[in-house]
Amino acid sequence: MNYPKILTLGLPLNESHSEIILNNRIYKVLSLNEKSDLSLLQKIDYISFMVVYDYAKHCQKVDEILEMFSSLPFLILPSNFSLDKSKKIYNNLLTGMDRTLNIPNVQKLNVLELENVQGAGAEIYVQFFGEFKVKTLQQDHLKLKGNLFTNLTAYLFYHHSQKKHQDKLGQLFWEGFETEAAKRCLRVHIFNIKKQLKEKLVETDPILNEGGFYFFHPNISIQTDVEIFHKNYNKAHTFFQKGEKGEAIFFFQKAIDLYQGDFMEGFLREDWFVFERKKWKDRYLESLQILAEWHFDNQDFRVALQHCQLILEKDNCFELAHRLMIEIYMKLGQRGMAIRQFKSCQKILESELGMSPSLKTIEIYEQLNSV
Repeated sequence: MNYPKILTLGLPLNESHSEIILNNRIYKVLSLNEKSDLSLLQKIDYISFMVVYDYAKHCQKVDEILEMFSSLPFLILPSNFSLDKSKKIYNNLLTGMDRTLNIPNVQKLNVLELENVQGAGAEIYVQFFGEFKVKTLQQDHLKLKGNLFTNLTAYLFYHHSQKKHQDKLGQLFWEGFETEAAKRCLRVHIFNIKKQLKEKLVETDPILNEGGFYFFHPNISIQTDVEIFHKNYNKAHTFFQKGEKGEAIFFFQKAIDLYQGDFMEGFLREDWFVFERKKWKDRYLESLQILAEWHFDNQDFRVALQHCQLILEKDNCFELAHRLMIEIYMKLGQRGMAIRQFKSCQKILESELGMSPSLKTIEIYEQLNSV
């Protein structure tokens, strides 16, 4: 997602505070300090506004940047900032800025701490959405050969915080085998996983076995895209329940950005993750629905339309997305597209589910025909 950009001077941000919500919009932060090279600014396409946090350290840079970006629409200043310190910057504000916002507390910018999608800080980052991948800090990928080996590896990493008994693993992956034969197969596969991990990690024994239970060494840091998705999804719902919809939308967007495909995509059917695949897909579609409705309510019809299209790519029987698309086309004055969308919805529901559109969808279509 391409966000508008904010230029900050002295705003105390760390690497995990790279995005800001202000007035329900998401901005990418470009944080400069007194050692920053101003020539880099010339390579930046668009900056929405500038935040000045520590004027004393950045006085000269403020003046220089204002000369470079005299058309910035906003300059945000903290409450302790005094315009008396510089006539030049004051004059620039009057001539070059449309408006100045004085924010008593810079916290009101609502800087939100984000998890790093790529698993920075973790020794192992695991991608479940789309193609299953396991990579280390060196960006080395584990070599996954064969469906069973990949499936077992995925299962262990998905449950990396739990201990799994060898009997359960044997029953799950070698159903129909004699107990001892299943254990031997399991030991061979675990050995191959450990062998690859040993080459990339500090710990010499990455997978331990105690009393028949297999588990990852507690000193190994593991992060998965599913866990990050889950955290963002939960944060979004927490904000939504509080009525803080701007923040909720931010985290719903962060969640869907992680969804590179269905859980363990490419595996046609494996019992252990059939339920998991449906669960995460349902949460992805729910997040898209909320985003689509929010953008529709805010008259950002093009973005709402994009979210509806993403929903229908995953579930073409999702009637609410069809209905919202009909309304969007009506708002955009595209009556022919609205009619086609209703016809498409009607045909798909009939062929896939043997049912007709709901009364609400039909009412919207009848309103369209009455125009």
